[in-house]
Amino acid sequence: MKKKSIDRACYVNVLPDLYINEPSDGLILTDKISKIHYELATDTPCDRSDLTCLNTDYQNNNLNILMEIKGNLSFTHIVRDSHGFIFAVEIADL
Repeated sequence: MKKKSIDRACYVNVLPDLYINEPSDGLILTDKISKIHYELATDTPCDRSDLTCLNTDYQNNNLNILMEIKGNLSFTHIVRDSHGFIFAVEIADL
């Protein structure tokens, strides 16, 4: 099995149903199973310290994958880290 790491990430907000039709600065993805709306702050990439923490959580199996992102986006998953923060990440082969 190839080793993987998180190459890039951005911050994510959870939007309540009440605000889903409001204008947004970010990309909005909806998990059809859980009916949760995620707003990706694609113009605000994570810094190196966040990426380091995300990779540490990923390698230690402390990252909770909330949604797999399909399509031609730069990100592959929406995850919750060990501190409860939500990110969109690209998990790639090393």
